[in-house]
Amino acid sequence: MTKPPVFQRFFARPSIFFCFVFFLTFFQIRCLTETVSFESGSFFPYVWVFAFSVLSINISILATQAFYASFVKAVDFPKVNRASIESVPVALLYCVKNETFGLRERIQYTLSGNTLPSLHLWILSDSNENFGTAEEKLIHELQGSYSDVFYRRRSVPQERKQGNIKDWLSKYGASFQYFIVCDADSLLPPGWVEKILQIAEHPKNEKIGVFQSAIYITHESSLFSRMQAIAQFYAQKLYFNVNQVVFGRSIAFGHNCLIRREAFEKIQLPERILSHDNWETALLENLGYRTIFLSDLISFEEASPHYLEERKRSKRWLKGTLQGWPLLFLPNISFSMRFLIFYQIYLYLVQPILCYWIISTLFAGRSFFTVNGGSFLLFAFTLGVLFFHKMVVARNLSDVKRMVQETIFSTAIGLQNIFYGTIDFITMPFEKLGWIPMAKTPGTRLNFSECVENFLGGTLVGLAFLWLGLNLSNAWTLFSLPVLLSLILSIPSVYFSSKNVSKSSYAMVHIKAAA
Repeated sequence: MTKPPVFQRFFARPSIFFCFVFFLTFFQIRCLTETVSFESGSFFPYVWVFAFSVLSINISILATQAFYASFVKAVDFPKVNRASIESVPVALLYCVKNETFGLRERIQYTLSGNTLPSLHLWILSDSNENFGTAEEKLIHELQGSYSDVFYRRRSVPQERKQGNIKDWLSKYGASFQYFIVCDADSLLPPGWVEKILQIAEHPKNEKIGVFQSAIYITHESSLFSRMQAIAQFYAQKLYFNVNQVVFGRSIAFGHNCLIRREAFEKIQLPERILSHDNWETALLENLGYRTIFLSDLISFEEASPHYLEERKRSKRWLKGTLQGWPLLFLPNISFSMRFLIFYQIYLYLVQPILCYWIISTLFAGRSFFTVNGGSFLLFAFTLGVLFFHKMVVARNLSDVKRMVQETIFSTAIGLQNIFYGTIDFITMPFEKLGWIPMAKTPGTRLNFSECVENFLGGTLVGLAFLWLGLNLSNAWTLFSLPVLLSLILSIPSVYFSSKNVSKSSYAMVHIKAAA
């Protein structure tokens, strides 16, 4: 284990990180207040500035993370040698439910490159009877090629994946020192199990409960999934790597991770929660066990094939993440962990606040604003951070090209999340909580009528605000045009981005292709 440079050791402290965030936020608020007139006597200017203050926190965090990413190096966790882990009993759990495509190929790929003698495969199924027969056939085929392959299907599923794992632990967990959680779309490259066990078995890492590997996207057959792959690749290079360096911990993703069985059995998850990964991370820390992010250990998963599927997925995550607010007040967890949980909640709250801020700015009136140097400086700083902060992790022109492509794409399609995320937030209390697995078939494409049915409302909203903007404020229209165009052009952009851009057949993808 190599020691990080002195420069990194100084900055890699939460107190220094939050000082940067605080001063950048103060700078933005100071610039904004110089552009606003408070002489009207109403509360609106104060509410408007407060809304911006909430939004500015994220700009400050992104800017600080970008600064850190320009010099920090990934944490090097100590490891034991290979001979020390060959007899360590570990269970590989594939949690599945009504999978129609690719399950055999994914499991075979994972098993073919991870053949430790002490590794046992378990398929934990919550599928209905129609899928049970096919799963039993798959088990029979796997047992013909690999030893220690087991299958368990619950006829009456309760508490989704976390309930299935809990049941398995109560009956079979005592035989294993660790278990690996995989979703049906998980792919673990050759040597993954060996590498992660070598880290877990080192005595200095005995108080780590979850070892979370980086997850990249494979089979990015559509334009949408390809851009998702690029975004996820650089997000983990930047945000998660910096968080691990600064805070010494991470939030678990809920899959593609190794979990210390003895620690995990001590926690008690509440019932009817949708995002169990946040709860597991916090409850384990409450018992003295950290979760870490291993940026150099790569695994794979599928991406949503189109924006409509991603929107459904985000809606589920919204519900599950906001359920985790009690974790902010959990005793015996670090301030860093509270921040990581808060930040996930905050990112969903930002969408309705941003939507309000944009709309209220249109109706504020020309006398509300004054023009000075501070307004231009704030505008340049905000746009610079939003569009260019990820460039700090670019290492060559190919990285820059991919980031530019993804930025253009996320601007064209992703900005409509401001509208739809607000609608989902407002309607969430009136909808029943539920969880439907993501469609995992690469190449799935939307038809045009689906796009019209789901995005016509947003198109009309975008056209209405464009008309209002042209009549009320040309400046507002200019600054809001990216959001308005994202809504107005949502039907064709979503439709064409779901188109299959890859002619290759279903096959395992190397990391460079996936990135």
